[in-house]
Amino acid sequence: MKPMYTIIILFLYSFYSFELQAWDIVKSENGIQVFTRDVAGSNLKEFKAIMTVDVEPDRVLSLLQDGNSMSIWWPDCIESKVLSGSGTLDWKVYFMTKVPFPLENRDTINHFMAKKDSNSKVISIQIKGIPETVPTKSGVVRIPKLTGSWTISPKETGTEIIYQLHADPGGSIPAFVANSTVVDGPLKTFQAMKQKLK
Repeated sequence: MKPMYTIIILFLYSFYSFELQAWDIVKSENGIQVFTRDVAGSNLKEFKAIMTVDVEPDRVLSLLQDGNSMSIWWPDCIESKVLSGSGTLDWKVYFMTKVPFPLENRDTINHFMAKKDSNSKVISIQIKGIPETVPTKSGVVRIPKLTGSWTISPKETGTEIIYQLHADPGGSIPAFVANSTVVDGPLKTFQAMKQKLK
């Protein structure tokens, strides 16, 4: 039985190693890195963006908790509103994004669930789209599926922020258009966030 267990362990190790190495770097600009990878069963890639900022982790958390201000600084956001849990570690935000003509704008309701590690001081935030929470609007396409996370970690050089997301844009939208936003969107978001945190 030992050889069989060895084979299984090696297979699992190879599988997870492949998963960890599946990210492709697509942008590296001014200390911001953006990675993408394919997702089985989806035409839209998943992205991961990483940067380090010279602020405390709680400052980053506070900015994300302030969903009412996202329409001011978040690129292409034309409406944002905290629906519940304002200032807590469990909150919901309505978010509408401008999409290039002739495509229809998209909106989403996101549930944020944050945890603070008392030892490492790392703040982990899970994001899940909850599209059925708010009635749909005429002329706006509801994003039917969204999952992601924020990881905010103190480092010697500052606070590292990792933003990861995969979504189904819903409606009819060419894959090449959607995937261009997967590259440019997180880069613009981090650029705006860095400026806002200053």
